[in-house]
Amino acid sequence: MLPRMTRSVNRALDLLEALRDAPGPLSLTELAAAAGMDKATATRLARDLLDRGYLEYVRESRQYALGAAILDLADRLWARNSVMQNTLRYLEDLRDKTLQTVALWVRAGESIVISIELPSLQPIKFSQGVGMSKPIDSDAPSMVIRAFARKPVGGDQIISADGRRELEKVCDDGYAYSTTGSSPRAASVAAPVRGPSSVDTAVCLTWILGAEDAEPLARRRYSSQVIGCAQRISRLRQGEGRWQ
Repeated sequence: MLPRMTRSVNRALDLLEALRDAPGPLSLTELAAAAGMDKATATRLARDLLDRGYLEYVRESRQYALGAAILDLADRLWARNSVMQNTLRYLEDLRDKTLQTVALWVRAGESIVISIELPSLQPIKFSQGVGMSKPIDSDAPSMVIRAFARKPVGGDQIISADGRRELEKVCDDGYAYSTTGSSPRAASVAAPVRGPSSVDTAVCLTWILGAEDAEPLARRRYSSQVIGCAQRISRLRQGEGRWQ
């Protein structure tokens, strides 16, 4: 048997779903029947849902309809999904313009995790996969999150003077740059995505370094594009931007 509170929550949801599926408002008797409960239980739950704005009582017809609070929940869900959808569109735009691998890294405790990755369109590419997790260290997305975080991350409380200057340079430049030591070598540029109160996310672009690459030139070109993408996503997260 379900606990009393869980049973009440489930029955309240039954009422709301009955109204969702109905062609229009229902009387209390109709609502109780549609939800599969007795009229006394329906009366008690309907009263609570009315108080919270999830039901509306139509006095003229003495019927119940879904309330404005339902619309508020739907609006919030739509806004959240719109941010996610538009974030993906900005990342796709960056990938399509550069033809390089683009990822969104998110801090999770003392680690960072890839939440979105769009692999390069080049035949030789660098890709790690969504869900890839690693400790916050000295690569580009880690440096960005460490540099722009409001609170110290991991060992930043005991960071060396050289390490502090490196983080300060990231803040001054607005992005971080790193290369791998493995072959083929890959370079990454990352920029911070600013939330309402902190930075826990970074946009990162990674490309394979070839022997003919003019590395400083590529670094400057890609860094400006990554910063622009991160700024657009930041405005989305702060409720100030929209896809354009």
